[in-house]
Amino acid sequence: MAGVINSIRSRGTMLMIIIGLAMVTFIMTDFLSQIYMVVYGGEIQRDEVGRIGGKKLTYTEYAQRLKTDMETAARTNQGSMDDMQRNQIANQVWEKFVIDRTFGEEYRALGIEVTDAELKDMLTGPDPDPQAVQWFGGKENVSVAYTQAKNNPQLREQLKQIEEYLSTTKQQNKYAALLRNGTFVSKAEAARKYKDENTKYNISFLAVNYNAIPDSAVKITDADYTQYYQENIELFKQPRKEALIKYVIFPKTPTRRDTLAVMEMLEGMKKEFALAEDDSAYAAARSNSEFVPPSEIQNPADLDSVTKSRIKGVGVDSVVGPFLDGKSVKLIKVAERRSDPARPFVKVRHILVVPKGPKTEDTTEALTKIINLKFQLDADKSKFDEIATAESQDQKTKFKGGDLGWFKYGTYGDEFDAAVAKAEKNKIFGPIKSKAGFHLYEVTDRSTEGIRLATIVYDIEPSGQTLDSLRKTADGFIRETEGKAALFDSVAQKRNYQVQFSQPISSGGSFIAGIQGTGAVSAIARWALNGKEKTVSERLFEADNALVVAMIHQLNEEGYKPLANVKDQIKSKVAEKAKAKLILEKLSKIPPGDFETMRNAYGQGAFVSKADNISFLSGYVPGVGNDPKLIGAIFKLKKGQTSKPIVGSTGVYIVKVEDVVEPQPQDEKMAEEYRLGLQTSKRSQILNKANQGLRDHAQIKDYRYNFE
Repeated sequence: MAGVINSIRSRGTMLMIIIGLAMVTFIMTDFLSQIYMVVYGGEIQRDEVGRIGGKKLTYTEYAQRLKTDMETAARTNQGSMDDMQRNQIANQVWEKFVIDRTFGEEYRALGIEVTDAELKDMLTGPDPDPQAVQWFGGKENVSVAYTQAKNNPQLREQLKQIEEYLSTTKQQNKYAALLRNGTFVSKAEAARKYKDENTKYNISFLAVNYNAIPDSAVKITDADYTQYYQENIELFKQPRKEALIKYVIFPKTPTRRDTLAVMEMLEGMKKEFALAEDDSAYAAARSNSEFVPPSEIQNPADLDSVTKSRIKGVGVDSVVGPFLDGKSVKLIKVAERRSDPARPFVKVRHILVVPKGPKTEDTTEALTKIINLKFQLDADKSKFDEIATAESQDQKTKFKGGDLGWFKYGTYGDEFDAAVAKAEKNKIFGPIKSKAGFHLYEVTDRSTEGIRLATIVYDIEPSGQTLDSLRKTADGFIRETEGKAALFDSVAQKRNYQVQFSQPISSGGSFIAGIQGTGAVSAIARWALNGKEKTVSERLFEADNALVVAMIHQLNEEGYKPLANVKDQIKSKVAEKAKAKLILEKLSKIPPGDFETMRNAYGQGAFVSKADNISFLSGYVPGVGNDPKLIGAIFKLKKGQTSKPIVGSTGVYIVKVEDVVEPQPQDEKMAEEYRLGLQTSKRSQILNKANQGLRDHAQIKDYRYNFE
């Protein structure tokens, strides 16, 4: 006991020292406060990485879970993970917290749970969960893993993960079933929907489209912008902080000097490569590319055109190259040429018939059909393409005459391989049974010659000297802008650099066009979301493929975007509203009458047309397009009625309903089938709507960008 107390005292002393150092650091600089604080509701919240359902999620909670999942993933991947994988894991951890604090609360409120007995049955029962079977590599392995996990820490960790996944999935399925079974479509609702879908309106109309009036004809005031903004304020709601950036990419492109250096290096390997006994190992050790062709016997016809031309007439143990192929330099050794009549390379076309099921009569039916097709081909082989297209059940080849190309042994099984190997060229054979079904086949080409190549593939990368020069160029751009956003575009234009705009960047995002590597993307996102508008990065961001200089063009804080930030976005809509006002004023001076007379009175820009078979749910008017406002106004009118001017989404309209075609009445059986169809559709949609509703209600705030 005394030892434990002393240990606690010792830890307490150490803790006080750490706290003292932290306080000194805080007083000396506000760096830590910038990293571990976010603004929420007007108050500074320390150690807050997010807020879900009104409850704070601390960075400590998030970081502990992230550390555990990262370590597990590292063990699974044997320590090898790239930026993209790490980013995916971080987003998965965040999503787990979101699910637990939104859906988890809902599950608990509804009493939805997964018992230990249910979970055990999903793993060790007679029919284990398919995900568990896949995870442990077979049905028989699941129970074994469950038993051995008690004494195997690594297996226990894997089992814990699969149990967590299965439990969450089971809860989701129970919740989905509850929602589906609680969703009902009444007869009255179905009758109303049927009428909305099938009632058709035939109309004539006078129209003036907004695009008939040039923008220069209307003057838009600040009051117009303000009015539109206030009337449509919900369109500009910003659920989380976002940044928009401008950026210039300086690609890490190898120079001609880099290419020549690689060529010279590979040239120096030619003699040694030609003499190497284990040429495959030699090539693998000296290649730096992920795409090194396997050194195995292959059909010369399968070689790419560049390789074919390079090795033509070249003897065994000879080396060709180095030569440039795309972004790589290659050195190829003709390691072996052989002839194998017992297992030739063959080009095959076939017709496949698959039994409908496992019963004997299914097999007999398929065999009878393939035999009949064989009789047709024996009578006229020229119909092979036609019959393959019409009858073959190999969807990958039927529309190209059954052509399998150069056949790979082992695709359909030993019996098929043996038949193809000894088949005569240009003769129809079969039927042959394989694991896929029954085949008729024809060998259209044959080659007994094989070749083995050993290939060194060296991807050309920019040298250190090239990258140093690139950094100087990019740094020069930063210096020329002097950190001033106003100079960003002009300097880029002067230097002939392309300025790009990003999509909105938010916490957890992993994509900026043209930038490879989630590490660089995360760094840019973190800088932008914690920066100020109209500032240029003072340092270069280094991506896998480029160096990047960025400028924060716009920051949209959580809440409603200010009018200034959406002014360009709404300009066309504000202009349309002003145009509608002009059109209405002009129409108001024209006496009501037939549409042709009114069109002539209005003058240029007006037109008269008709549209038939308009339905309420389609939202589409022939000759106009999609205009929900116009559709809504049309379906308020009665047959023979003419509307007042309607301000639609695409123009101003005056509509006359020429006819209303009511739908045919349904009998009781049809009505019930229709109702059940609607109910099925509604049930399939309810889960997504409920999920989105829960997320919206939780008011999820993601502040990870302060800590990444």
